[in-house]
Amino acid sequence: MGQSAQLNGVDWSASYSCRSCGTIIEFDDCMPAPKEVREALIKGGGKWHLVLSAAKPHKLKAAQVLASLFQLSAPDALKQVNRVIELGGVEGTKEEMTWFANKLSQKGVESSKNEITEATSSFMDFMEFMAFLEL
Repeated sequence: MGQSAQLNGVDWSASYSCRSCGTIIEFDDCMPAPKEVREALIKGGGKWHLVLSAAKPHKLKAAQVLASLFQLSAPDALKQVNRVIELGGVEGTKEEMTWFANKLSQKGVESSKNEITEATSSFMDFMEFMAFLEL
């Protein structure tokens, strides 16, 4: 099972080989990964956390990135950026956070990506973040 950050999103793949009959099954798609696949990716690669800079110029640039990526209005994009900052960041797989950090850095937005080492966290989950943007 794997995941890779691409230009337009995060791709995931999984494969299975039957030891009895030799049949090989492969799956792949782009984000969002199914819940079971995502859980396995997090179990294998850990949860990662992305924090956005709260400085006003970075917030505005981050809102421009979201507006462009997800066809949001400027007020909706800024609302989501503020929500992520208030919650202390967004969390997900390493590749999800890498993709998001890359999109932000292309526009000069400061962010930091770190592996979450605590057993629990209270950051916004990336799939929750994506679901909000799809409205």
